[in-house]
Amino acid sequence: MTPTSQTEDPINNVVYLFQNQFVFCVITAVSLIGQAFTILTYYGIRNKNNKFYAYVAWHSILGFPWLLSNYPALYFAQTDGPVCKFFGFLNTFLYLTYMLWNSVIAWVIYSSLKHHHKMEKLQWQYIPLTYFVSFVISIPSILEDRFGPSSGNGMSYCWYRSPALTFPMAIGFYIPLVASTLFNFICYCKSAFLARKICSEATTNDLDGLFIFPAIQGVCNSGAILKKMALIFGTGYNQKWEIVHIILAKGQGMFEALAYFSNRSVRNEVKKAWFTPKYYKARQGNVAESSAFDSVSIENEVNEHIKKLHQPIL
Repeated sequence: MTPTSQTEDPINNVVYLFQNQFVFCVITAVSLIGQAFTILTYYGIRNKNNKFYAYVAWHSILGFPWLLSNYPALYFAQTDGPVCKFFGFLNTFLYLTYMLWNSVIAWVIYSSLKHHHKMEKLQWQYIPLTYFVSFVISIPSILEDRFGPSSGNGMSYCWYRSPALTFPMAIGFYIPLVASTLFNFICYCKSAFLARKICSEATTNDLDGLFIFPAIQGVCNSGAILKKMALIFGTGYNQKWEIVHIILAKGQGMFEALAYFSNRSVRNEVKKAWFTPKYYKARQGNVAESSAFDSVSIENEVNEHIKKLHQPIL
């Protein structure tokens, strides 16, 4: 697709291309920093054994190689050879894994609340299983040779070869995206409903805050909606819209890290672990506020609820 704001002036076109590529690289780098922050907090904070933290940390670990693959996908897009095809596949495959892990987190939370049992510790078999499902979803695109240079947002990028919707692209990207986002919303809706009957108000509020993650996933993949909006506003899909698209598409790790850090309990834990003097932490001991992200986690509250249910009536 040729952006409407490009001209026949080769100098202007070079500047235009450089600006879009610069934003692409910077936003990817900021997202990598955001993912690294989430991983470091898991290994650094006091409650790193909290089961929920392990799933969140692995979400960032799975997202890290996807973000790194953006750079070679951009660099090798000038050729239509096997290298670009490989990085087009790799970028899509890694993003599918990153996206599907969001659904694993949503399901684990809902399953724990529904069955009134402790949140499962990280099940390592979920990780290769998520990779396997992502690969299976990508098979139609591999068989039909759909990966390669793709033009859009004022630059070329190794992804699906044609920007037009095809059956392999629908199977390999759009259907999993819509299904995963809807599944996450449903799981969090049901989890929030169950939490109101089982958990404390603080934990319930934290669970309500998890709705931001499927919302971010949906918004960051709203490129088609942005193009429709450009037509509605009558501006055409110019460079300003392209920049917004790039920021959303490659900034998901950044937005999720901001949402993660915006949680009050996470900020408190980071402050205690990294910025509080050791003697003060020793005085504080294990005192902590009730929260889904703190020492009184969902699993403990579910256990307390079960104990109360089984107490004999005097």
